[in-house]
Amino acid sequence: MGAISTLAYRGLAYVVFENLALTAFGNRIPQLSFKIFAPLTDADTPENMVRAVTMIPASGEFAYATSVVKKTDAGSSSAVNVNAASDTPDIEVSLDRLEAMAPAVASVSLVVAWFGNDLRAGNCTVRPKVEVAAKTTVPGWSVNGVARAAALVISQIDGKPVYGGTPADFSVAQANQAIKARGLRVGYGCRHGSRPGTGHRHTDRR
Repeated sequence: MGAISTLAYRGLAYVVFENLALTAFGNRIPQLSFKIFAPLTDADTPENMVRAVTMIPASGEFAYATSVVKKTDAGSSSAVNVNAASDTPDIEVSLDRLEAMAPAVASVSLVVAWFGNDLRAGNCTVRPKVEVAAKTTVPGWSVNGVARAAALVISQIDGKPVYGGTPADFSVAQANQAIKARGLRVGYGCRHGSRPGTGHRHTDRR
């Protein structure tokens, strides 16, 4: 509405709806919930003392992309990495909140998930995997020269992936550039396991 037309109730969060269509909610005001993010100003709080963080989810084919990635399905197109804020990729929203909530952070370890096929280290092959075999996106998914058509697929339950796929190479590069552009140091953690929730991490500081 613009600063001139908006009341400045400082210290108070409030929500205004104009002409909210209620048809989809049975002609009733729907149940609404909100999350408010605000840092504590005390110097001895964790928010102001933490110097380094590990960034996850580690998995998700385009979770780290700073450009909007679109999926085409049955002639319609939708963004796959814009969920937290309108027109803003999720990684950018996460970095904005990190800087706002933990201003002392100077280093970020970016975790990238690959997947193994055996709990025995000597028999385990670690590879990138996708969530589904057939998906049309722009840009497309590729990791270490492996395109979607040639990649292995994450374990499925009822035809749905039980875990996110390996982040595409271009998305990891974009996240790296975005983190550095904010004046933060970047380290890389590789997570790999034979099933969701297993495996180990190692970190390579860059």
